[in-house]
Amino acid sequence: GRTDFKRGQIVVASVILRKGFSPDKKMEQQLLDYLRENLALYKCPRKIEFVKSLPKTYNGKIKRGGHNKSEEDSI
Repeated sequence: GRTDFKRGQIVVASVILRKGFSPDKKMEQQLLDYLRENLALYKCPRKIEFVKSLPKTYNGKIKRGGHNKSEEDSI
């Protein structure tokens, strides 16, 4: 999650787009609409961030937690 003044922390989804797709507000809204239809509201992310890659451990697994948004990873 990310620190939030009002709630303490919020759920943020980090998304890697396939080639041919561009990150924009319309794409973010489509993803949020899909998630709201298919997840319980408390599980639904409040924000979506588009990144080039996710942090990985030395053996190639996705590193959970502590993914800090950096300028290098953001699209």
